Amino acid sequence: MILGGEVILDKLHLTGTQASLVGLAAAAAYLLALWLNFACGIWERTVFPLLCLAAGGMNHVLILISRWIFGDENYGMSSRYALQFQVGIIGILLTFALASKYWEQRRRRTLLRVLAAAFTVMFLAGNLYTTWTELDKAKYRKERGYEQVEAVLHYKELGDEELSSIIEYTRGADKIRSALQILEENNLNVFRH
Repeated sequence: MILGGEVILDKLHLTGTQASLVGLAAAAAYLLALWLNFACGIWERTVFPLLCLAAGGMNHVLILISRWIFGDENYGMSSRYALQFQVGIIGILLTFALASKYWEQRRRRTLLRVLAAAFTVMFLAGNLYTTWTELDKAKYRKERGYEQVEAVLHYKELGDEELSSIIEYTRGADKIRSALQILEENNLNVFRH
């Protein structure tokens, strides 16, 4: 939610402990936002931030449970889950914004204001940095995509290791060939005429 998986592993080279601390910061932001929803009575005025928090939190739990079987603790950091997690960030930031109006009326809660501001900066900075690195890689991904299309069009001529490497699927070239054959027979994807 704060930094993308590739940024954590490949760009910043964070250790498992450091990455866990980033995750704990996100969990702390969730808990603070949840508490603020009730402490400030935000849920009485609008339930939307609370729904976003619940949806984001449940997405974390569902992805953790469903991906645990793959035995890779980094699997849940895959960018394909980012949108599911972003709804939680929306809930957190909306809660902080609505709580700040509550604090202005009461003229107190300085520590909570500082925490909310720090978490907001953390989310925004992390997401901006991740987006910047993704945009920087986009040109290379496009080039790689063209290479993959060309290889797929000639998949029958490629060796097993080469095909697995190009498609980036390591569970067997026979499965890749079977899937590509189905696409080719039905004129789908790159085989569309």
